[in-house]
Amino acid sequence: FGGHPIENLSEFFSHGIPLILVAGGADEVVPFEENSGKMIEYCKQNNINITYIIKPECKHHPHSLEDVAPIVDFVTR
Repeated sequence: FGGHPIENLSEFFSHGIPLILVAGGADEVVPFEENSGKMIEYCKQNNINITYIIKPECKHHPHSLEDVAPIVDFVTR
């Protein structure tokens, strides 16, 4: 299947939409290294600005952050 977003990062980022990524580093449902990790690495290699927060010990849940201020700040900018 070639429609998975992680396989189409150049198209995704070509639109210049600001992105904040919050991910669990220990996620077993959506493994970090296969998903968010690839996106972050792609951005670094292509000099694309991305805001990301990795919760190293967090699995798939809970989503978001205990203190959502960084997300609110990002969205309101």
